[in-house]
Amino acid sequence: MKEMIPNFKFRAYDYSPPGEEIIKGSPLLQAILWMLKAIREKNFKEFKKAFHLFAQLMKQVASCYGIQTANEITEITMVYVFNSRTDIDEESISDVLPEGGEMMETLAKRLIKKGEIRGEARGEARGEARGEARGEAKLLFRLITKKFPNIDKNYYEKIQKLDSQQIETLSLALFDIKDLKELETYL
Repeated sequence: MKEMIPNFKFRAYDYSPPGEEIIKGSPLLQAILWMLKAIREKNFKEFKKAFHLFAQLMKQVASCYGIQTANEITEITMVYVFNSRTDIDEESISDVLPEGGEMMETLAKRLIKKGEIRGEARGEARGEARGEARGEAKLLFRLITKKFPNIDKNYYEKIQKLDSQQIETLSLALFDIKDLKELETYL
């Protein structure tokens, strides 16, 4: 038996009517259609307007289908929005979210939590980098003190101002440095 791979060729057409025609149907269907319309908007202001309508409709979805369902749909929709539009992130649409209500409060908490997690990760990375730099500077000063026991303490301040690449260069050159004058060239 011979395997055949079908060769489908098709064209996609947008049959949606232009204009501000009212979207009809259940709140869930309306919300989804408004979001699909919002994503296609080229103008960011128009996107925000359509997104606001989506958020309003999600309140109705919460009352009809439950808060958990509304939250799940909103979260899935947000992932879709963020992946399909590079000009939109959580901060750019946070002012569009309607205030009040359990659903928006839950969504806001999720967005805040994601922001906190990102902030903590950035802070940890910066802290680790600073800690490593201080440790490298401290170790280098100990090695220099071992080689030059009568070295002035203000050299430590100069070493702390060096970046990690300069510290590494000085560390490797330390074995060949003969006197403090030569050490000064690295600081």
